[in-house]
Amino acid sequence: MSVIDLGAAEPWSPPDGPPRGSRRGRAWRRVAAVAVAVLAAGLLVSAGAAGLEAPLFSLEDRVLDARLAGGMVFVTRYQVNTLGQFEGRSVTGQVLWTRPRARDTEDLQLLAGGVVVISSVYGDLAAQDGAVTVLDARTGAELWRRPAVAAYGRAGDRLVLQDVRGWTERWAGSGREREKHLLGVDLRTGATRWERTLPGRSLVSLGYRAGTDDIGSIDELTADGKVVRRDPGSGAETARWPLGVPADEVNWFDVYGDRAVVSRIGVVGVEVYDGATGLVQWRYGGVEFASVYPCTAGHWCAVDGGGIHALDAASGREVWGVGMYNTVFGADDDIVVAGGLGTSASPSHETVVFPIDARTGKVGRRLDGWVGAYGRVGRRQIVAHTDPGQWYGVVGLYDPRTGGVQVVGRGQIGPTPRCTAADGVVLCSGNGLNVWRLP
Repeated sequence: MSVIDLGAAEPWSPPDGPPRGSRRGRAWRRVAAVAVAVLAAGLLVSAGAAGLEAPLFSLEDRVLDARLAGGMVFVTRYQVNTLGQFEGRSVTGQVLWTRPRARDTEDLQLLAGGVVVISSVYGDLAAQDGAVTVLDARTGAELWRRPAVAAYGRAGDRLVLQDVRGWTERWAGSGREREKHLLGVDLRTGATRWERTLPGRSLVSLGYRAGTDDIGSIDELTADGKVVRRDPGSGAETARWPLGVPADEVNWFDVYGDRAVVSRIGVVGVEVYDGATGLVQWRYGGVEFASVYPCTAGHWCAVDGGGIHALDAASGREVWGVGMYNTVFGADDDIVVAGGLGTSASPSHETVVFPIDARTGKVGRRLDGWVGAYGRVGRRQIVAHTDPGQWYGVVGLYDPRTGGVQVVGRGQIGPTPRCTAADGVVLCSGNGLNVWRLP
């Protein structure tokens, strides 16, 4: 096992880009070079200058949340002396509809199947005081509302809910001793399509598809230590296997294929169980808080306060580690894009993005001063570089295999924006919001 301690930074400079002789490549390098010159000089240029694209539209502040779906932008905004409002906009910024927030705990939870799902189950409310409201995405018209439920995610044309009537706990997951009443309802009408009641003292884990609110499976860990898998579209049981540890001894569990990751009460670290035998296959210990999950071909990733670690999927043996950085922005079978956000959560306190060879742990060229914005376009990572001491900066598409950054645009993005891409545009939100066309 090799632990790599990243050393002194090299200033970021324009990559070579596409093969020499390509007119597109020469134009791309000119834009990148101008962007780098601007950044290096610390200049605040106007949007659209120096080859940097102006946003299709911007909102300067008071943006609590922003999402892209179906060729539209959905924004949650704070308004002075009100609880704020939800907005449906075109990608060019035209307001198509607005809806006042009913309470400050009401949030846009998910977008799916042409609807907007709003939930108010969180915050300081008792679980039973929450509700789910579903709107038509195009018009903002209310399609249906159901009180005393929590929404978990989508399964095809179903929305998976938990009935929390009578729950005085702060949120639905805190009532371990209670029965759990799950139901699948029609996404557009709210009509109940299936219902299942799980016994008290059981735990539930939802298998979300990567990067989405789509639920692939509902897994129940029973009081006698069995995992029961259900189809979220129908509620029907599809599999059952022993886990070897009862729910009473477990803080939480997640299921990935035929493996279960278990955090046991009073045990530091996590255990990975083989679903075929119900036995512990390997353990990852030594730290109280660690995120352990399959991330690349043949490897699992463990991310904790000490850094990023690649573990052999079969044995849990550490193959390589990178210290001082504990943020994974994205991963493919052969490469991990990692770095730091420059916050107290990053041991290095640096803003940096770099690639890691998933097979060897070798660290590639660093982009110092850049942060990953989590969103991706194909195999490229959305990244951002903010002007020193300012809220303005540049957003680009980073290819971890070449080190190249293709500039998307410039705007008020804040120090650690979160960006997504869909339908030919890139959306980035911090305190404000910007939408650019994909180059």
